[in-house]
Amino acid sequence: MRLDDYDGVVFDLDGTILDSERIYHAVWMDAAEALSLRSDAEFFRSLLGLSFPAAIEKAAVFFGPDFDPAEFDRVSREAVEERLKAGVPLKPGVGDLIEVFATAGLPLAIATSSRRISIDRHLAPHGLVSAFRTIVTQEDVRSTKPHPEPYLTAVSRIGGVPERCLAIEDSANGVRSAVAAGLSVVAIPDIAHLPEDLIEDCFHVLENLADLQGLIKFD
Repeated sequence: MRLDDYDGVVFDLDGTILDSERIYHAVWMDAAEALSLRSDAEFFRSLLGLSFPAAIEKAAVFFGPDFDPAEFDRVSREAVEERLKAGVPLKPGVGDLIEVFATAGLPLAIATSSRRISIDRHLAPHGLVSAFRTIVTQEDVRSTKPHPEPYLTAVSRIGGVPERCLAIEDSANGVRSAVAAGLSVVAIPDIAHLPEDLIEDCFHVLENLADLQGLIKFD
């Protein structure tokens, strides 16, 4: 992978930079149990990468008339706040990878379905916000992942073109967003496997961020 083939790199946030996806998954499972709903692990893994409103909307369809969207949202958000009080760790190797890209002069961006407050509360304490030229959050777009708008917005802000930008993702919804936007996608699945059709759409599917760093060539 030659870095001079790219105009920039767009990272996902949760599950790619922050080790947070297992927290969200556990919270949704606990919320379902608390509200006497079926705790379907596979279904809740399918919500990873979505914004909270989009996840609630999908859950309403899945659970049917017994589902109370407002109550599920309230219980989930309260549980997330409690679990994240102590902070969210970084995914192993993310700091080194960001440094490699930055040293090469590639502009970096984040495209996330999370809100801006997640950046302020969970990423900023790690001192990485300044490494990114732009951060596209839920508030910056009309349509969140799996729609391509988050990635298209990020690419536009760093002055690149999609075909010459790299996306780093962990979830199926995120990969769908990046692929639809036309970026080359490196998928590093976290707690959910990617469907076969999405694997075929990816440039690489790797085990961890260190594997990606090992692929990088500078000349």
